[in-house]
Amino acid sequence: MGGKAKAQKHTAKEINMKHKAAKERAGAAGGGASGLVNRKCQKVGVKCDVCLNEFMSFPDMKIHYDSRHPKENF
Repeated sequence: MGGKAKAQKHTAKEINMKHKAAKERAGAAGGGASGLVNRKCQKVGVKCDVCLNEFMSFPDMKIHYDSRHPKENF
């Protein structure tokens, strides 16, 4: 008697590679030497003085300060 479970058609490695490739096609950082342009083009707007996290805009920075550094003045 065979099991009732569905036969596995794709391995986890194959699926993860497809997800990674899709992210890189959409403009995510990565891709080794060919993805160097994508990694260099990202511009950082502001940097947190307390923890040195980088943010793209001031509203993001305000949210960060309110949640991560409530005792500090923004």
